Amino acid sequence: MNISTQPAGNYDPTFGDLGRAELSLLGWQGLNITGIALQQENILASALAIDNTGRRHYAMARFTKDGKIDENFAEKGMKTGLFKLDEQSSSEAVAVTEEGHILLLGWSVAPGSQQVKPVIGCWFNPDGKGPAQTYWLSIPSDTGLVIGKNRLTVNAQHLLASINLRATQDRPRTARVYRLGLDGKPGFGSLEFIEILPDDHDVSISGLVQLPDTFLVSGTLALEKPEQRGFIARYRNDGTLDSSFGADGVLRLRAAEQPTALNQLLQRPNGKLIITGFAYAGTSGKNHALLWQFTQHGTPDPDFNKGEPVLTDLSPGHHSRWYSMTLQPDDKLVALGEGNRIQYMRFMPNGTMDEQYQPYDGLVGITDGIGCLTRSSSTLLGFNSTAATGVIGTVMSIFS
Repeated sequence: MNISTQPAGNYDPTFGDLGRAELSLLGWQGLNITGIALQQENILASALAIDNTGRRHYAMARFTKDGKIDENFAEKGMKTGLFKLDEQSSSEAVAVTEEGHILLLGWSVAPGSQQVKPVIGCWFNPDGKGPAQTYWLSIPSDTGLVIGKNRLTVNAQHLLASINLRATQDRPRTARVYRLGLDGKPGFGSLEFIEILPDDHDVSISGLVQLPDTFLVSGTLALEKPEQRGFIARYRNDGTLDSSFGADGVLRLRAAEQPTALNQLLQRPNGKLIITGFAYAGTSGKNHALLWQFTQHGTPDPDFNKGEPVLTDLSPGHHSRWYSMTLQPDDKLVALGEGNRIQYMRFMPNGTMDEQYQPYDGLVGITDGIGCLTRSSSTLLGFNSTAATGVIGTVMSIFS
């Protein structure tokens, strides 16, 4: 096969095994990807590992740039463990420092307990070998972590972690952002966290962008229809809202005046913001996949679909959602989500669909842990594919 003639959007058959890099079970009953990140040209995957007794462990694996398991990483390419020996654990997200050290956001839960506790495993060596520091994030005793959509970022001085909490009582969800120095000390003055929009009802964070002087969070308010809406908020690094953004620091939004939920937030190099998610389409009774771009001040961007949301029906008769997205060097945007199967598309900088892009239509799996990122001249898709043996964490490389 002549690789140079492959159309943009198709998978690279030289990557991994016939285009697929999969987490080798190696005696585990399940290995589900929870996130992907780049470590130079290598690919790190955080995962949930399930042993033959059903016990859950955090895991991470490293693939080489051509999609092979890196045998020099940890033990034969994979590291597994427990944040607390007598509990169950998993990862939620992975991030890499400028020096290549690895951070995991994860959780731990005691046998018989309903409180899922958030934890950050820090400073795994770049090769995955040796011990790491563990920071337990403080939460109220009557709450627990909502698994999924918790985010982790890091820069040269601080890490940020966004987590969603559910009360053991019948109370609305709440959300927090934790800011820690790389020495583990609190990053909001004497505080390690702030509550996000505490006066709003039922707050869930799904997007986190870390900037030098500020950070942005996005997510969903009022998780049940018909009040459901998305939001973007910009905070200063001291934990206060940046009033120069949106309305007193917050943009609350509904696409086409319909219930709206957000899944990811990105900032373009020019400062403009893009959100993905989905919005309810009242006429069909189904959700449409959502892209929407805003200026750096929190107003709809007229240069992207004339300021209007881009709503896409990926598979008529099915719910459509975008879960993740990544920017390419030419400012085109690849969005990853689902209709009647896992699907992806590419959009031009002005919000129109790229008609020259030819996505591969053979992705079969579940959307838990789904994500994408850009590496050089390719797009990496991380998802959990279905197979005869169960669900297997998978990475594919797509031609740009």
